[in-house]
Amino acid sequence: MRYNYYFKNKKQEKEAMQLYAKIPGKNADICKECPGYCEEACPYGVNTRSLLAIAHQNLSLDQESFA
Repeated sequence: MRYNYYFKNKKQEKEAMQLYAKIPGKNADICKECPGYCEEACPYGVNTRSLLAIAHQNLSLDQESFA
């Protein structure tokens, strides 16, 4: 989600996408269908799964994966 911040807020789209591409094993499809243990554990109630899906859509060249 840090790289999505760079992408959206700092307008560093190219750099954010390059950094995101270097993350090993990134696959936000897993987050869309997971049981959401991270959300249950979050004391702030952050909707992590949807935020990760949005970040993946912004930072990935595979735009159809969440269309």
